[in-house]
Amino acid sequence: PADVLPDGRYGERWLIVDQTHLRVLTSQQDGPACVDLDTPLSEIKEVRAETLVGSGVLRLVRRDGQVVEAVRYTLAAAPAFVTAARILESWLKEEEPSDSLYAEFDKQKKNCGKCGDPLPEDTNVCPKCVDRKAVLMRLLSYAMPYKTRVILVTVLMLAGTAISLLPPILNKRLVDDVLIPHRHLSWIGLIVLSLIGANVLGIAVSVWRGRIVVWMSNHMVHTIRVQAYDRLQSLSLGYYDKRQTGSLMSRVTQDVGELQDFLVQGITFFLVNTLIIVGILVALLVYDWKLTLLVLIPVPLTVIATRMIWRLLRTRWQRLW
Repeated sequence: PADVLPDGRYGERWLIVDQTHLRVLTSQQDGPACVDLDTPLSEIKEVRAETLVGSGVLRLVRRDGQVVEAVRYTLAAAPAFVTAARILESWLKEEEPSDSLYAEFDKQKKNCGKCGDPLPEDTNVCPKCVDRKAVLMRLLSYAMPYKTRVILVTVLMLAGTAISLLPPILNKRLVDDVLIPHRHLSWIGLIVLSLIGANVLGIAVSVWRGRIVVWMSNHMVHTIRVQAYDRLQSLSLGYYDKRQTGSLMSRVTQDVGELQDFLVQGITFFLVNTLIIVGILVALLVYDWKLTLLVLIPVPLTVIATRMIWRLLRTRWQRLW
């Protein structure tokens, strides 16, 4: 079975080959399967299983030189289609495929019991059905030994958000109370110094918070690496014989590095920007709630337009990807 539809969306398609024909069927939710391709084997000269950047494609080369795209599939299904292409090539040459090819093709891939999608290699965890909240809580549990620093980082985030809201307020005072009415000219120096002080203080708070976050993330990642290394040492030699060295090294280095990027940049970026948005909305509502509502009118339209454009771009992107 293939798992990518002709328009780039995920779905179920089937490549069926008998003694005379090659057919491609697309499953329908409320009806019989649709036959998208029906080609006699005698008209096929070559079968190619090509691996693209984020997916794969099975192409048929007809005897008249025309190249036809049979099915597209994700990289998880690529090994099965590569083997299928090799078997088809043997049939087209009127040769009997080797027993190893049949054994490789017949080898059943583990599927998720909940959604039915194929599971990644060497794991029983389905990326689609995993409890993301539980994973996040497990990841945050590594921060429990550093409760004091977590509290300090939280306080610095709130302080940084409050400081970032000071320049717009000071600019309002400068324009509305000093420059436009030409009054309180002696306030200009004080307001300018306050703006400079707010920016310097904001930078200092950001640097302080960043240093603490980096220190915490390095210690947390060190703990994760040690646990992963201890786990690898407890595995049998047979486990290593059946797996590639590069994939194991990637688990210990690249995957843990991705966790570190999430801890250093992902969480702080999300929390800081969320606090800034909330602070700006609160400040706008305090000054003029009517003006705030007028400012928020384009937001739903922007969200709808963004979703429509993103859906269109995603469809086109998946066709090329």
